[in-house]
Amino acid sequence: TDDLILNDGVLWDTRSATPVHKFDKFNQHINGVFHPNGQEILSNSEIWDIKTFHLLKTVPALDQCRIKFNNIGDVIYGAVFEEENSEEDDQSKSPFCSSFRTFDAYDYTNIATID
Repeated sequence: TDDLILNDGVLWDTRSATPVHKFDKFNQHINGVFHPNGQEILSNSEIWDIKTFHLLKTVPALDQCRIKFNNIGDVIYGAVFEEENSEEDDQSKSPFCSSFRTFDAYDYTNIATID
C-alpha cells in the first residue's frame, strides 16, 4: 500500500496514470484512511477490502469521525466535531458539540465514548 493514494473516494497507484478504483459514495463525506493491517480502507463509516473493493462492514459509530490509529494499530481514536448549524438528526451523534471515541481496530467494536 506504499504506492496507493486515496483522494475523494478514488484510489490511485502512484505508478499509474489511471485510477485503481472508485469507491461507492454512501455518504456525503468522503474521507479515507488505510488500516495499518494493509487489508482495509476506512471511509467514514464504511470498511472496504483493499484487494476486492467489496464493502466489508458498516460501523455507524464511525460516522463523521476523524480517525487515527495508535502506534500498534489495534485501537482507533475518533473525534467527532459537530457543527452547531447541522440540521441532520442522526441517532449516532451526541447532543453535545463534540465527542471522543475509541474502537477496537480488529472488530470495530466501541471501547469507550466521551462526550
